[in-house]
Amino acid sequence: MAFSPEKDELLSSWLARVSHAHRQKLTTFYRYASEDFRVLNIDIDANINERFLQNVSEMAGLPIEQIKNCSLYYYENRLFLRKSHRTHTNWIMMTGIKSKKKQRALMYCPSCLQKDGKNPYYRKQWRLALSVCCPTCSLWLSDRCPECESPVIFLRNDLGRRIILPSGTLAHCFNCGFDLRKTPYLIADPFMVKKQAMLQKYIEDGYTETLNYSHLYFEGLYQIVRVLNSETIKSLSLRAALSRRTGINFSYQKDRKYEVFEQKDLLSRIPLLRMAFEMMDCWPYKFVEICQGSKIWTDTLYYATRNREKLPFWYWDIVNYELKIKIWNKKNPTRDK
Repeated sequence: MAFSPEKDELLSSWLARVSHAHRQKLTTFYRYASEDFRVLNIDIDANINERFLQNVSEMAGLPIEQIKNCSLYYYENRLFLRKSHRTHTNWIMMTGIKSKKKQRALMYCPSCLQKDGKNPYYRKQWRLALSVCCPTCSLWLSDRCPECESPVIFLRNDLGRRIILPSGTLAHCFNCGFDLRKTPYLIADPFMVKKQAMLQKYIEDGYTETLNYSHLYFEGLYQIVRVLNSETIKSLSLRAALSRRTGINFSYQKDRKYEVFEQKDLLSRIPLLRMAFEMMDCWPYKFVEICQGSKIWTDTLYYATRNREKLPFWYWDIVNYELKIKIWNKKNPTRDK
């Protein structure tokens, strides 16, 4: 029935290419595999079950594990410990399917799509909030059509069409038909390209150069990003200090009551990641220096963490012993903050 997925190919991308190769729409193919009509109303890369995997495995003649590795479950024990089934998972871009506003949940590198030739496909890493540039092409990724500003939703390309679209149309905008391979190239910051390659290696290897599990590194990085993303006075002060220190201008205007990192568009995530990398450079010396200089203490650095002990030890240890201040109180002279 099918051909094997390409390296790092996203599950929905592979399913779309297989269905088009067999002159079927993805909605028809998906119905055969899952008996579910909601292909456009669910995130099929993040919501799969054993029955679906078994059906696709039998139809494609491929091992279940190979198909599962095309989904976002591949990142378990690499980017995060376990993927959440009910709420959003750290680092996974949110699709916003249930909201009125569609999120820019999928990015692309126009050069990579061009190099794919007649059968362009989308990579798993382009669904990650920490992916902002292509370490192979040294280009900034894009999260929208440059012609009409629409998000990239290739699953809608054959919606409302009676004729099956030819191969290669996955790289076209679903709204205006623009060929995304013709998106102007934007050269990425060499520093961010180097960091992106480092993150990608951690994910692939499952550990860092210090032999820590990679998901523990990403949990700490996420906590720093979460602190920077906060709208508290202390976090705004920290962002201002980092802006002066690095020259990074962060002037994002949120259009919701609060946006988690995975809801932000590409241009809003880049400066947050750049600041986080600045704080983690020469760990922990620069981190402690920046926090002490900005008077950022444990109450801020534990922001939005219900259970502090669940934070990775390498982060908790420095915050707890280097950035904990004691406030004098007559009733309790040793009260910690």
